[in-house]
Amino acid sequence: PAESAEGQDSAEGHAGEGPAAQEGPDKRTAFNLAPPAKPVRLRMPAPLACRSTRAWLMLAAATGQPTRVSPCLMNDPIVDCVKMLIQIGASLTREDDGVTARPSVPVSAPDKVLYVGDSAWNFFLLLGHYLGRPSRAKFMGETSLKLADLSAVRHFLPAMGARLVHVVPKSDGLPARLECSGIIPDAVVMPADTPAELAEGILLAAPGYEHSLMMDLTGHPAQKTIFARTLPILRAAGAEVSVDGGLVRIHPTKLEIP
Repeated sequence: PAESAEGQDSAEGHAGEGPAAQEGPDKRTAFNLAPPAKPVRLRMPAPLACRSTRAWLMLAAATGQPTRVSPCLMNDPIVDCVKMLIQIGASLTREDDGVTARPSVPVSAPDKVLYVGDSAWNFFLLLGHYLGRPSRAKFMGETSLKLADLSAVRHFLPAMGARLVHVVPKSDGLPARLECSGIIPDAVVMPADTPAELAEGILLAAPGYEHSLMMDLTGHPAQKTIFARTLPILRAAGAEVSVDGGLVRIHPTKLEIP
C-alpha cells in the first residue's frame, strides 16, 4: 500500500509537469477545436425534387419529346415511375444519376395491368393521363396503396367521365380497374376530401386533353400546395394556364419540354 501510494503520487507529479502545465491554460494555443471564423464556399449539387422529377418524366412521355433529368434521387418512387411509364410505351433509360427520355411517339393509354409501386403520386400521375382518353386499365401497387382509402377518388371520378372499381371485395385501395369515357367536363369542382395528388395529376395531364378544363379548388384545403407543385412546371413547359383565386383553367397546349 505504501509503495502504491508513493507510485501514485509520483505519477501525478510527472503528469502535472511539462511545458503545457508550466505555461498554464491561457498559453496553450496548439490544441484548439474551435474552427476559424472565415467565409467558405460550398458546391453541393442536390438531387432534383422527387415529385418534380416524375412530373417532367410524365410530360416528356406524354409528348414524346426528349429530355434529360439529372441528378435524380433514384429512390423507389422514381424507379417505379420510370418502369410504369415504360409499360405504357415511353422511351426512358436510367443512366448513372439521371433519366434520359428519347424522342418517341407520345404514349397512349393502353389496356394493360400497370404497376405503380408504393407511391400515390405515381398512381395519380397515370390516372390523370388516362382520364383524358377513352381507355381502361388495371392498377396494381404495393402495401400502402393496397391499404389506402381511395373512396373519395372513386366518388369523384364519375364527374370526370370515369369509373374506378376495386378488385378486392370490401377494399378501398388497389388493385382497381379504371374505365374512362374520355369525355372531360368543361369545369369541375374538387371536393375537400379528395387527395391533393389527384388534382395535381389531372392538372399536369390537362394540356393533353381535347378541350380546356377549369378546376375549382376554392374549397380544397391544399389549394396552395397543389398550385405550387404543378403551375411552375406547366408554365415552364409552355402550357396556357390562367388562375383566378382558387380557379385554374388549362387549355390544350403543345408543350415544349426543356
